[in-house]
Amino acid sequence: MKKLLFSFFLLLSFSTVIYASFPITEDKTIIESSINQPEESAPKIDWGLFAACLLVGHFGMHRFMIGDNTNGTIMLACRVIPFLILLITSISITSAPVLAGILLGISIGGFIWGAIDLIAILRGKMSRSAKQKAKHAAVLSSYNSFAKEMQLQKEKARKRLTNIGADRPW
Repeated sequence: MKKLLFSFFLLLSFSTVIYASFPITEDKTIIESSINQPEESAPKIDWGLFAACLLVGHFGMHRFMIGDNTNGTIMLACRVIPFLILLITSISITSAPVLAGILLGISIGGFIWGAIDLIAILRGKMSRSAKQKAKHAAVLSSYNSFAKEMQLQKEKARKRLTNIGADRPW
């Protein structure tokens, strides 16, 4: 019986090796190896969204940036509401440990959700659309132009003050 099982196993192993060693399909075309195939391009990472998620991701601000207001609001509520309840009611861990633990768990859940979103952004699975990027770029450029205008006004005021002092002999 052992010889029969051994010969069956030997026959089975050689037959699979023989069938697997030929790269020819039914229509007699040769399959090229995957080494010569073009590689997939690396996922595009939205670095602005990554920075927002890294800094304030636990509050869900990156979700608002991509237009997902529902999940952004839920993430914001997961981080803010537990702390507000703890502050308003002055519940300590010793007086109501179950409620404090539940609120802390909800708050930590928002943090973990932000960390998962950060990984999704790094993998290229979450990004802003071109329209949203253009909108954020317009806001940033308007802020930059406002800052430049304020800098020019500050320099003009400084020049006026120095000119007033130059007229006096003392």
